Amino acid sequence: MRRKAILSLTMIGLVLGTVSVAQSRDGATQPLASLKAITAGGGASAHQLLLRIDGPYSFQPVRATADSLLLDLKGVKAGGVAKEGELPGGVFGGYHLLQYSDSNGVPVVRVQLGVKQAASVKIEKEVSGLRLTAGAASPAGT
Repeated sequence: MRRKAILSLTMIGLVLGTVSVAQSRDGATQPLASLKAITAGGGASAHQLLLRIDGPYSFQPVRATADSLLLDLKGVKAGGVAKEGELPGGVFGGYHLLQYSDSNGVPVVRVQLGVKQAASVKIEKEVSGLRLTAGAASPAGT
């Protein structure tokens, strides 16, 4: 009788251990994107900003106020980028990064951008990342 109890507990432990290992391997196969740099254009391209992101990701822009823009980069980790920075000479004044995980455990980097003038911002997803271009003021915002 005692042998059956020990055998049953051993089998339950093996089954639970196998399921746990399989779940951790599934999570490890999903690659995370990395935010590598935030650079502002100078001269004629002073109204442009490039967020260099390597890897697959999605983004959600939110125009919080007339002088700030939030970008939530889902599936991205900040890799080697300072948490705060100034972007001199242009429409974009500076940035602040906040890293967190959403309700599903997916990492998200929130980029809060200061916009010096009330301008519309066009966001284009490129191979190298996101390109933000500020234009004339408009009621739509983004």
